[in-house]
Amino acid sequence: MNDYYENHENLIWYLRDTWLVFKWSIVHFWVDQNPHFGNRVTSRVESAHSTLKRYLQVSTGDLRSVLEKIDLLLLNQHQEHDAALETARQRIPYDVNIPLFAELIGKITPFALRKNPPSASTPIQFTSTRMY
Repeated sequence: MNDYYENHENLIWYLRDTWLVFKWSIVHFWVDQNPHFGNRVTSRVESAHSTLKRYLQVSTGDLRSVLEKIDLLLLNQHQEHDAALETARQRIPYDVNIPLFAELIGKITPFALRKNPPSASTPIQFTSTRMY
């Protein structure tokens, strides 16, 4: 196999200098042919497993230390999620800062407002302070 490459040195230089500089663009083109909605891992379980492994750091912990680290992981993820929701509630993007949404601003996220905006003919009824 090495003899083959040695005989085609010009081809190797051409591929490396011309096409390999675009390798990430080619990969993104290939991946983005199918809708994946931002999910580029093979499964959610693999992603969760990877996150858990980063928290555990070692594979030789006893059951108590493993459970404590899992508890810490879940607590941190919950806090990060709450902080992200609070930030989303406090920021008011210009596209949702309209009189129609006046009663909803700060109570639900801008993402939720964009997802299913109420029509002008439907009165807005909001009775809960819980964020969805």
